[in-house]
Amino acid sequence: PYTTLFRSLIVATLYAAELIWRERDNHFDGIHDCLPMSETTDWLSKLTAIVLVEAVLLFVTMLAGVGMQTIAGYYRYEFLQYFKELYIVTFPQVLAFTFFALFVQTLVSNKFVGFGIVIGVFVLQPILFNFGWENTLYLPGQTPPYIYSDMNGYGHFVPALFWSITYWFSIFAFLGVVSIAYARRGADDSLRARTRLAIRRAPRLAPLAALMLLCAVGSGIWYFYNAHVLNEYLTAK
Repeated sequence: PYTTLFRSLIVATLYAAELIWRERDNHFDGIHDCLPMSETTDWLSKLTAIVLVEAVLLFVTMLAGVGMQTIAGYYRYEFLQYFKELYIVTFPQVLAFTFFALFVQTLVSNKFVGFGIVIGVFVLQPILFNFGWENTLYLPGQTPPYIYSDMNGYGHFVPALFWSITYWFSIFAFLGVVSIAYARRGADDSLRARTRLAIRRAPRLAPLAALMLLCAVGSGIWYFYNAHVLNEYLTAK
């Protein structure tokens, strides 16, 4: 699962950068910015393209897994389990990281700086984990380790896995809304100019941003209470 996730995150990082910077790299931004299309529509079209690519890649991963099973002589194909692992556990994490990649590439002034930031955040996490920084509440996109077995399925790991994914998905989705507000439009694409535009766009984006923040705070509180407060209380008893 980790290899599949890492490969999908690399693809999301590359595609997010290319889609955000495509018009400016091709000197087409003057025409593109004059189109009667809202920033939300433009951003969602880029997100949809990445999501479709990632969905296809995960399907190819499933086919590769089935092929390896067949070569190994194991013919019990658990397609439901493939679906749960790839599209219920992995796909939301990939989608959340796509929000983050789009956010970074929208705010930075150089595509390759954005590459470094996004990849650096992902690569830095195992290093921090080795130094004792292992709380998934502050390691971006991380979920607690889990085990799947034929006897118990995902067992008692389900709540922690669900709420950690919800927590980081909500945070990154909020950053996605912010990236819509800061979308480049016009010749003056300085951060100050885009901040003025973001303030004008804020009223229509505020409800969705507030919903994402509310989900992040709620899931974070649940996760912190069960992982720290309740766990320490039960351990003390």
